[in-house]
Amino acid sequence: MAAPSSFDTRTTISNICHGSSRITAGEAERQDQLRTALSSLSTHDSSAVLDDYHHDEGLTHDEGWQDFEPDYKQLREEYSSKKQRIFCLIRTKMETLQQLEWQYEKDKQIFHEELSAQYSELCRGLINKRDRLDRAKHQFSQESGVALDAILSSEKVRLNVGGSIFETSLTTLRRDETSLLATMFSGRHALEPEADGSYFIDRDPLHFRHVLNYLRDLRLSSSLLQDKKLCQELLQEAKYYRIDDLVQLLSTSN
Repeated sequence: MAAPSSFDTRTTISNICHGSSRITAGEAERQDQLRTALSSLSTHDSSAVLDDYHHDEGLTHDEGWQDFEPDYKQLREEYSSKKQRIFCLIRTKMETLQQLEWQYEKDKQIFHEELSAQYSELCRGLINKRDRLDRAKHQFSQESGVALDAILSSEKVRLNVGGSIFETSLTTLRRDETSLLATMFSGRHALEPEADGSYFIDRDPLHFRHVLNYLRDLRLSSSLLQDKKLCQELLQEAKYYRIDDLVQLLSTSN
């Protein structure tokens, strides 16, 4: 059986679309027949048939658009509303960020001002302490100089060793430059004399005369060196006064 021509097919579709009197089936049957007829046409022919249908039915593009216009408007309104909300949110966030940045700059400025004030106050305090120390140092130097001048003006020195008074000279006391006595009367330290003008040394006076005798002559008598007990006791005093040569002499004799 020969295939139907394009003209016959288009005629059949036209009859279906216009409800030919030869077609007595319902709407569903007409649609099935329309799909069957269209399937036998090429794409170009199908478009032509549909165009003819629209033309015959009196349908226009605007009339077809009216079916979708309400949904389109609704979607567009929803889009515009969401876009507006997003823009409002972005604007709010930007304003918040600007406020935070402004607050940060303000707090930073306050912090730097407070830090600068504290630093200045600390510097002033340190300068004041330095000035007080300089004044105290100067005063100490003056007092030490006065005390040294008083000692130097009088070669004789009065010592109170454990309640016993000894008199000697600065030359004797400074004989061993590394000793405690030489350090005491070097002038580098302020010494406060007692009411009678003596300088107190908290030590047993029993063997101090032997210490002074050694500083005067740089020797000890042979009789003293032969007394082992006395040498041991004198050795302790020599160590206390840090007279190294006397310590070595007494250590050797033992």
